[in-house]
Amino acid sequence: MNKSALGLLVICASTLATPSLAATKAFIQFDQIKGSSTDKDHTSWSDVVNWSWSLSADTSWTKGGGAAVGKPQPGPFLWTQANDGVFNSLFVNMATGKAVNKIKLDVSKNTGAANPEVFFTMEFTGAFFTKLDMKGSAEGNVDFAGQFVFKTIKIGYRPQDSSGRLGAAKFATWDIPAGVASGSGYEFSGDATALMGLAEAMPPAAVVPEPSSYLLMLGGLAGVLALARRRSLALRG
Repeated sequence: MNKSALGLLVICASTLATPSLAATKAFIQFDQIKGSSTDKDHTSWSDVVNWSWSLSADTSWTKGGGAAVGKPQPGPFLWTQANDGVFNSLFVNMATGKAVNKIKLDVSKNTGAANPEVFFTMEFTGAFFTKLDMKGSAEGNVDFAGQFVFKTIKIGYRPQDSSGRLGAAKFATWDIPAGVASGSGYEFSGDATALMGLAEAMPPAAVVPEPSSYLLMLGGLAGVLALARRRSLALRG
């Protein structure tokens, strides 16, 4: 799978996130830092209000000389949560330049089972916080938003079948420093289907595309997945 395919997959998946999808709930866990979620399956995690992640690449399309795409650039992971006590520890980590060894995001949804099930995960290693933003309201609510960069990312996705059951997890990983060291800027491996989970897991987009736009995006996404699978089969052969 090439870097252009990866970029298009992330763009399509992010754009397809809409309010029509089943309601989801997200949780975040910081290594060695305890949150206060009351979810029975996420003790010591924190409840997430919103989150986002983006991937971009430099292009010469608007600069003349034809269209070309440069190395993919992963953006920071951004999230918002209620202040549940983790802020102090995150503040110290950021102020002292200390990395968090592992950060994990779980996204769950109702599948018809007795309890919501986790269907999408993101796991980051070597994370450094780059921004913390605390906000209060007249009602007394205190929330904070933050963002961090990372060395590696692992995405997991469990597709749901027609009966509502979640299938086996499919994973994709990206080792960013390895890509830089090799000069390729691209050390992405695993099952491209894992990126499909972004469409379901990301919070609803503010703007809902027209039906015709959906068809175009779905067609492009299907084409990219087919291309990735053909290249994978060719490499195995």
